[in-house]
Amino acid sequence: MADDQKLDAKQKKAVAKALRQSSKDELDKRDQQRLEREKRLRQMRAKDGSKKKIKTGGSSTTKKVVGSVIGALVLVIVLVWILFSTGIAQRNMKPMTINGEKISMLEYNYYFKSVYSQYNTYASMGYAATDSNGSLDLDAENQLFATTDANGNTETWRDTINEQTQETLQKVIAYATEAEKEGITLTQEDQDSLDDYFASINSNYTSSLDLANYYETNYGAGANEKTIRAILERNLLASEYATQHPESYDITDDEIEAEYEANKDTYDYVNYRSFTITTPTADDDATDEEKQQLEDDTATEAQTVLDGVTDEESFVAAALDQVSDEDRQDYIDNDSSLHDYAKSTSISPTDVKTWLFDSSRVSGDKTVIQSGSTYYLLYFIERSRQEEPAPTVRHILISTSESTTDADKLEKKNEAQDILAKISSEDDMIAESEELLASGEASEATEYTDVYRGEMVKSFEDWCYDPSRQPGDTGIVESSYGYHVMYYVSDGDRPYWEDEVATALRSSKFTEDSAALLEEPAYQYTTNALALRFVG
Repeated sequence: MADDQKLDAKQKKAVAKALRQSSKDELDKRDQQRLEREKRLRQMRAKDGSKKKIKTGGSSTTKKVVGSVIGALVLVIVLVWILFSTGIAQRNMKPMTINGEKISMLEYNYYFKSVYSQYNTYASMGYAATDSNGSLDLDAENQLFATTDANGNTETWRDTINEQTQETLQKVIAYATEAEKEGITLTQEDQDSLDDYFASINSNYTSSLDLANYYETNYGAGANEKTIRAILERNLLASEYATQHPESYDITDDEIEAEYEANKDTYDYVNYRSFTITTPTADDDATDEEKQQLEDDTATEAQTVLDGVTDEESFVAAALDQVSDEDRQDYIDNDSSLHDYAKSTSISPTDVKTWLFDSSRVSGDKTVIQSGSTYYLLYFIERSRQEEPAPTVRHILISTSESTTDADKLEKKNEAQDILAKISSEDDMIAESEELLASGEASEATEYTDVYRGEMVKSFEDWCYDPSRQPGDTGIVESSYGYHVMYYVSDGDRPYWEDEVATALRSSKFTEDSAALLEEPAYQYTTNALALRFVG
């Protein structure tokens, strides 16, 4: 038992020694770890004692390159965003290139908006799809024309308007370029109209901010007087080319006669009388038989009236019988059944025009033509062409209307007489016209060249074609529009029908030459798909 106790004592000493050694080893290990940690901390500190940035791997050079690329990319994104958000990028894009010239977004939009406004009218009448604002939906299919692209897809309104814009710009640039080659320039009237236009804008928008807002609102970003004037000048120059170039064509008498013989219906006019008898409206509960009876009775009445016509005078009497007592005097005063100097383009319906221009028609022919519920009673007087030369006149119109009182009409007439008293030359007439238009006293003041028969109201025309009329004559003409202060500028120099035919031949030749011009390589164009996305 003593030996066991001794053994236990030895074991206890051994265990205690082992524990002391283990403790020492653990302390030595902890000291070692502490020393290593302190070493690492010293390595992580900068020379000034501050903490160094923790490295995440990779060489410092690689990290610098990657950082620079990322920074540059961010900068590019920011710059692109600024350019597009401010509109700088869009307005500097070039949607179209023609004849080596890149067309600005501003000029392209000028014509795009012009075409758009025409079709927007269709949309307002329900002929095309509209957007949430009630305007033409550019991205909707153009079902009105139903044009398809190369892939068989129906074009959108944007496609249609872009195509027409490009065709218009092609023509404008081609014409303006050819005008410069031929020495055609803007007329003084063109220049004056531009100057007046911009002067009016400047007077209405006196501050630079208001002026800038006006141009941007009406024409787009980047618009100002200089840029818009350039666009308008090119447009006017193209118009001058279309007007002046055809005058260079030499049209012979033989060509004129041949064109007339081939298209007499286009150049001749007819004098005739007409009035109508209309089938009464049937009651809502009328049977089909009752409705048919109304039509038959009206047809019989019309034919009976016509059978009673033996000459022009009896036709006038028959027409007057169809007029109410209230309208009878006006009908007599205006000789309302008479249609003189009527061209085929002004006559409808088609069956009436066809009968009147039938080559077998002779004076005194009469007929009834039905169109729907209306019966046209016709009396043919003559067919001819205008042998008289067509004069050039100026007029200033002081307007009246049906609601103008007699007292106001007298005041308007006196106003016209005061104007007439100031006119002794064409220069006086032009000066008065400009002044009265600017003040708003005149509703119209202009020159009419080649006033042909049937173009104007009867009293205006009668004054122009008075056999005693001489250049420099003045006067006042009353019409349903008001009081016209007149100035006779000049006679025509040959029969009007010859001028009319020659003008048509020049127009036809110009159309052919224009088509050939636009086929020339110099006037082919390309478009920028990206830029077109920002048009409008």
